[in-house]
Amino acid sequence: VSQRAWDAWLAHQTMLINEKRLNLMDLTARAYLNEQRDKFFAGAEHDSAEGYVPPSR
Repeated sequence: VSQRAWDAWLAHQTMLINEKRLNLMDLTARAYLNEQRDKFFAGAEHDSAEGYVPPSR
């Protein structure tokens, strides 16, 4: 995984944690993030933060 792809994942993961109010002490939340990470890097459809609007360029 490239540094750029990893940085993109970290930003996406942070949004998921914040918007879904995930508790990282909860094994279910961690399993959910692992599943989303795998989908993210595979290019498959993955969850996004509800209501998130990407910044316009």
